[in-house]
Amino acid sequence: IDKDTSDATLEKIKAKLAGKGITFSYSKLRRNSQGEITRIKIVTNNGKGSKSTISAAADDGEPINDILIEI
Repeated sequence: IDKDTSDATLEKIKAKLAGKGITFSYSKLRRNSQGEITRIKIVTNNGKGSKSTISAAADDGEPINDILIEI
């Protein structure tokens, strides 16, 4: 997930992971005037005891750094 990931792409990721039995949810999504992600909170859960929460936020409207989710 990078600064330019669209809402549609986030939903595709959610659907793809759901097909593998992994829940993926995101919240606190904020974008700057260029449409770049400046804040996001992601929670993943494989249903087998492995749950992960990732929060990314940048200051002053700057975009987030890339996020890699390992499964």
